[in-house]
Amino acid sequence: VQEVLDINGGYSNAIVILTAKILGLIGVTSTYSGSLINLPSISLDVEFGCNGLEAVMIYTVAVLTFPATWKNRLIGFVAGFLVIQVLNLIRIVALAYAGVYHRDLFDLIHIYVAQGVMIAVALGTFVLYLTYISHGQPKQQPEEA
Repeated sequence: VQEVLDINGGYSNAIVILTAKILGLIGVTSTYSGSLINLPSISLDVEFGCNGLEAVMIYTVAVLTFPATWKNRLIGFVAGFLVIQVLNLIRIVALAYAGVYHRDLFDLIHIYVAQGVMIAVALGTFVLYLTYISHGQPKQQPEEA
C-alpha cells in the first residue's frame, strides 16, 4: 500500500518544503530533498514522529472517539490539524536554528524538549476542542437527594 499511496512520505516532503521556506525568511540558508533539510552545519531528516503526523493522528483519534456531533468533530479536526501543524513547523524551524547556531544544545532540545512539546500540543489542542464543544451545552444541575 505504501508504494501506491505514501501519505507519510508526501506529508514529510510538504513539511520539509514549508520549513525550508520559513528558514529562508529568517535568513537560514537551506536546501531540501525528499525528507531531508540540509543546513550549513547539520542535516535534518523529517520522518514520521517528527513531521507532526503522529500528533495529528493521536489528536484525531481523541476527537473521533469523544461524543460530539459530526459537524463539531469536523471543525475540531480541521482546526486542530492547523494548530498542530503551525506549532510543529515552528518546532522544526527552532530545531533547525538550534542545529545551526547552538549545535551543543541540539540533541538535548530534539530528544527531551521537542518530542514532549508535540505531545503537549496535541493534548492542549484536544482540551481546547473539549472547551469548544462544551461551550454551547446546557449546564447539568446536581440532583437533589
